Amino acid sequence: KKEPNINIVFVTGFAEYREDAFELHASGYVTKPVTTEKIATEIKYLRYQSRPADNATYLISAQCFGNFDCKDSSGKQVHFVRSKAKELFAYLIYRQGASSTAKEIGASIFEVGDWSSKEQTYFRQIVLALSTSLKEIGAEEVFIKNFNSFAVNMDLIDCDYYDLVRDKKKPNNFLGEFMTQYSWAEDIAYYLENLIEDNR
Repeated sequence: KKEPNINIVFVTGFAEYREDAFELHASGYVTKPVTTEKIATEIKYLRYQSRPADNATYLISAQCFGNFDCKDSSGKQVHFVRSKAKELFAYLIYRQGASSTAKEIGASIFEVGDWSSKEQTYFRQIVLALSTSLKEIGAEEVFIKNFNSFAVNMDLIDCDYYDLVRDKKKPNNFLGEFMTQYSWAEDIAYYLENLIEDNR
């Protein structure tokens, strides 16, 4: 109750308890023998990301209230070569550091049920476009890519949405709208309003 966003990673020699751990919504599960690589992977994909220090250096600033937009560390508007690359970035920011597979992303932002080779090729082009846009402003570390796993590093992003979720206080710029240009984000504004209301 005091610390609801704490991460718990089970470390055990008994693989059969994995299901029990996930029913408790654990952040991870490491089976013995424990290795540095296993621990590093669990830390990378924690359910709740740590709050950045007050002196944290952000590589990018994201505005989620109203229309979604981004600025680089100098305050200049980020140019996305493709609009879908910007939408992919918005979706990953909305996921708050949790990783998503290509198919999950495809179902949400491309609204495709059949993940054919054509859609997969298109998705790879979008990923490349996003990587290129972020690399141009020196923010490539923000985008985390692994085999069929995509996320953002929350600690490198200054974001109004993240501030609200962490502090649960209504900021002046939140007027009940969240990434309004994306249909998959429609329900989030309602969730945020309730989050604020519950913590008054």
